[in-house]
Amino acid sequence: MSDQPRLIYTKLQLAEIQLERALQLFLDEDDYVCAVTLAGAAEELLSKLREQSGGTSELKALIDECVAIGRNVYAETWATKLFSEVFTYPQNSRAKGSTLYLIGWVY
Repeated sequence: MSDQPRLIYTKLQLAEIQLERALQLFLDEDDYVCAVTLAGAAEELLSKLREQSGGTSELKALIDECVAIGRNVYAETWATKLFSEVFTYPQNSRAKGSTLYLIGWVY
């Protein structure tokens, strides 16, 4: 057993650490891939915390809003699954071993 002290973090603290590091990787080190990975992990933790407290995840709220725009503005039925796939593509492509194409990023 190690003599190192065991650190205990809440899920919220872990998400904050992940987001701070993701921002550093993206802004200071131009490391988009690792930044997206960490930000995705933080988003997952935060969504679960929000759902546990009776709220809706940010991803679900965003998807619902997009579908509502299709219905209310364009009088069309837009599939929830389409937006889910688009918004989670970077995270899901890593998990499935797919190729992630980075078209360009301007900031």
